[in-house]
Amino acid sequence: ITEGQSAGEAPAADRFLGPGALSAQTLLAIACVITGLAGPAIFRQVILMFSSGATSGAGYPAVEIQSPGIWSASNFLTAAIISAGGAVLYMLTRTPAISNMLRRIRRRRRAFHGLFLSFTLGTLALAFYLWSSL
Repeated sequence: ITEGQSAGEAPAADRFLGPGALSAQTLLAIACVITGLAGPAIFRQVILMFSSGATSGAGYPAVEIQSPGIWSASNFLTAAIISAGGAVLYMLTRTPAISNMLRRIRRRRRAFHGLFLSFTLGTLALAFYLWSSL
């Protein structure tokens, strides 16, 4: 705790982003939305680039792929749903109950056993999710 800071308050460096961090995060957010809207088209374009004969020396045959349409209603709807979900999740983190829970998590003492347990539980949850979706 620094001078003028209460026990539950974040340090001044954590409260405000500088112009460099803000512009980097804005660029990352824009890139995420663009790949959400045009993900399949970008993937098809990469496949087209690698299958156009440029890799023929490596023994891969050229494949004819139609030029992808970047903007589709399905991609736009998916990106809009994910963006709305992110906005709702952000608003939930601003509620007093969730803010208090996150503050308690931030104040916990960090130790190896806690990180190891969290990583193990997260890995098991991911494995269960992947197994159940088969």
